[in-house]
Amino acid sequence: MDRLRSLSSRLPRWGVILLVIATLLVGLLIVAAPLISRTVLIVVLVAGALVAGLLDLITARSGRPFPLAGGPAGVWFAVAILIAVWPGHSLRALAVLVGIGLLASGIAALIDGLRRDESRIPAILLGVAGIVAGFAAFGWSSVSILGVAAIFGVVLILRGVATILRPEPGVVRPTRAKGLLVTGIAVVALLLAAGATGAAGWIRVTEPTVPEFYLTPDDVTAEPGVLLRSEPYEHEQIPEGARAWRILYTTMRNDTTPSVASGLVVVPTGGTGEPVPVIAWSHGTTGYAEKCAPSILSGSFETGAMFVVGDVIEQGWAMVATDYPGLGSEGPHPYLVGQPAGRSVLDAVRAAQQLEGIDLSETTVVWGHSQGGHGALWTGIEATAGYAPEVDVIAVAALAAASNLPGLVSNLETLSLGPLFASYMLAGYAATYPDLDIDDYLEPGARIVLDEMAGRCLAERGEIVSVLSTFLIGGSIWKQDPGTGPMGDLLIANVPSGPIDVPMLLAQGAADQLVIPAAQEAFVAERCAGGDTIEYREYAGLDHLPLVEADSPLIPDLIQWTQDRFDGAPAPSNCNVSGS
Repeated sequence: MDRLRSLSSRLPRWGVILLVIATLLVGLLIVAAPLISRTVLIVVLVAGALVAGLLDLITARSGRPFPLAGGPAGVWFAVAILIAVWPGHSLRALAVLVGIGLLASGIAALIDGLRRDESRIPAILLGVAGIVAGFAAFGWSSVSILGVAAIFGVVLILRGVATILRPEPGVVRPTRAKGLLVTGIAVVALLLAAGATGAAGWIRVTEPTVPEFYLTPDDVTAEPGVLLRSEPYEHEQIPEGARAWRILYTTMRNDTTPSVASGLVVVPTGGTGEPVPVIAWSHGTTGYAEKCAPSILSGSFETGAMFVVGDVIEQGWAMVATDYPGLGSEGPHPYLVGQPAGRSVLDAVRAAQQLEGIDLSETTVVWGHSQGGHGALWTGIEATAGYAPEVDVIAVAALAAASNLPGLVSNLETLSLGPLFASYMLAGYAATYPDLDIDDYLEPGARIVLDEMAGRCLAERGEIVSVLSTFLIGGSIWKQDPGTGPMGDLLIANVPSGPIDVPMLLAQGAADQLVIPAAQEAFVAERCAGGDTIEYREYAGLDHLPLVEADSPLIPDLIQWTQDRFDGAPAPSNCNVSGS
């Protein structure tokens, strides 16, 4: 290493200039190229680690051995080798390796600065900036590889500029102008690194974690609908006059695959002494990752678009709200896959019936919004098919339901946040159907971004990164129309088109940008043609989420429609596409 330092001190100025140019180019590539593909990302990170190591060599001062064996250049070269040859490494592992290199380089620069007699202040600032950049990379490793790449690329660019401004061999002090420039670069580097570290901390502070309650027991039964575990649930959204529990229970993903799901049960206190009618709530999209269960997230019911749990309790009804398999419980989460969603709703009610100290009626009305509207319709299909016969489903209300999946997916192309919902769907379908190759459908640069998006919950601050990423993608994420080929066949297979022998209410916001009215109308027309009992209502001026907010005109209509079903009143059916 000393010999290398000696050689570096004799490197001609043109050699330094070429290395700096290479550093600047690689830094720019690292900032700009991660969206191209995983392969390109690996290549530019390897190149970045190599030029960072070379920079450490030429800036190391001869006769000043670095106290860590091998020195920071050796660390960077090791990082380059690991990134290049480590098979199957995750994006997070890449980010951690970059962080290690930045940290080692920053420590070396700080020690060098403390030993200097000249240009001491900028050298110390650059060292501290490097250390902070390393911690920023560690912080961003669980947020976004794009953030780590941006940090690394900017560090390389600033180091390249600082290197070209360093004194030539034999010059004791730089000119005043160069000294001020280097100091300015060091200050900018430190501020940017500190800002990146603070941003990572600000984002991660809202990242939910999965408590031990959700761990699957070792001796879990394969019988569906069995209550495995429960605990009282305290939350500000639990209304007065109610008590609540978390539950963990068994369910089925299909006819042969047992699973575990979690959920919430809210029951009015007091009562009439009669069994309490049940609203089975099928929640809207909260994310794909295990941490994204509504019963875990701080927003609880509202994160799954249930804004009126208080109204449910006021009516004297209980609410049983599944998280679905893979949210809270062990994944994967079958996002917009019909059968496991419907079965988890029914099994949640069966499990809730086993709670001690409450008396739930078998009579159940299913409500669901968006993803949950899709789940509610599939609950009706599964109940009609005879699954969970001890749950007497008498009606289904599907609100802004993701019913027409081919229509929904085709509409994602028009939405700025379309890639976000596509990431959940693709992750869920790839995990549920191993023969599906989603790379056949995605542009190479979209895969990295969508994989990261699928790891975030809608309710956490990391979604800001997802939103920014959708703008960075630019253009379409699709290489092939997802409504065609194997993906298209699976979407059609998961449309809730099976028999439902109970009355249905389908409600739709006329201004919905995600589930567009035309797609919903087409779905309703098909079901009406099949002889179903459907009341279809459109609400003027309401978008996707406002449809189910507490002040929506839908809410009193939904409450009355549900009460009529519990009372046994004849169910209306307009079976046309008229507004309300």
